[in-house]
Amino acid sequence: MAQKRDYYEVLGVSKGASEQEIKKAYKKMAIKYHPDRNPGDKEAEEKFKEAAEAYDVLHDPQKRQRYDQFGHEGLSGAGGFGGGAGMNMDDIFSMFGDIFGGHSGFGGFGGFQADNDNLKYSEKFADINYAGDDNVYHTLDIYLPEEVKDSYPVVIHIYGSAWFSNNSKGAADLNTICAALLKAGYAVVTPNHRAISDAKYPAQIHDIKAVIRFVRGEAKKYKFDTSFVGISGFSSGGHLASLAATTTGEKVYKLGTESVDLEGSLGNYTSFSSDVDAACDWSGPIDLLNMDCGEAMMMNPSPEEQLIGVPKQGNEDKYALLSPITFIDKKDPAMYVFHGKKDNVVPGCQGERMYKALQDAKVESYAVVEVKSPLYDALSENDKQIVALFRQAAEIMDGLFW
Repeated sequence: MAQKRDYYEVLGVSKGASEQEIKKAYKKMAIKYHPDRNPGDKEAEEKFKEAAEAYDVLHDPQKRQRYDQFGHEGLSGAGGFGGGAGMNMDDIFSMFGDIFGGHSGFGGFGGFQADNDNLKYSEKFADINYAGDDNVYHTLDIYLPEEVKDSYPVVIHIYGSAWFSNNSKGAADLNTICAALLKAGYAVVTPNHRAISDAKYPAQIHDIKAVIRFVRGEAKKYKFDTSFVGISGFSSGGHLASLAATTTGEKVYKLGTESVDLEGSLGNYTSFSSDVDAACDWSGPIDLLNMDCGEAMMMNPSPEEQLIGVPKQGNEDKYALLSPITFIDKKDPAMYVFHGKKDNVVPGCQGERMYKALQDAKVESYAVVEVKSPLYDALSENDKQIVALFRQAAEIMDGLFW
């Protein structure tokens, strides 16, 4: 049997590392070696397991104390992964979701299913295909509020995964953001979308635009009131939500020598609009040319490089066409930006840049990092309700990245 490596060595931290340093190191390792990012790579899978085992011990003060004093042998019978108890991938995926605040579960049909005690709904429609094909990455779930009505305004919420997962709708912040939306009377739609391993950009925004059109095309069947269709997303999901909002009315966009098809032709409802009425960006990357604007986890190659398929140097226009900030103009819908200043995955300055660009373009916008937006008093009553709604969800999320 192979000898276990030192847990501190596995995570690349010193023995005096703080809890935050250990968490940050595990996040980096978990993303780097995640099976969705390394399909069929047994070595990566073993490193993913090894990192999870190390984190399970080092983030627990009692286990860490025993390990520091007695080494691996001191963990026998300690519970969890340490002490040679064997690795259960379901438990690892659960821990992976927990470490990212419950936002990045992977695996299983419909994605990782977190405990959702706060999620209250009258009806759920699961695994609905929105593209007219047989692909799991083109499925969505629908939740209707507890209070039964003839129809409901709609918010589409997109999970975060650094674009690495194609099947995490079951972990799309159901117990927090989605629960708040349902409580406020909104139908919630949580879609899957193609991952980096399935297709390069712009396939991902084509999927989301197809979801928006599906909501309008199937409004009667699922009791959607499409007089209001909002969109929201966390991390990479925030990127896609912001991109959907800022490309309102844009089909093809040209920048320099590059151009991008922002609409696509996916699904059965191509005659319907893919515009949205309001949007919320939860900690999303929005200026992909400047991801080094603050302190955050660095990966090489970066997720955005893998999403586009070419390095940034020499391909700046391609990266700009991936960036929601590129498309901001005064016709964009009202937007709410939520981004923690201490976010060590996507730097908080991304949210600050998004908000400033929205304000400069005179787009009705609000940021949770501000006590009050200068334009708040000018918002319409409908938009004020959305601001209040997203603020309620933000309060539930408060502390995860602050």
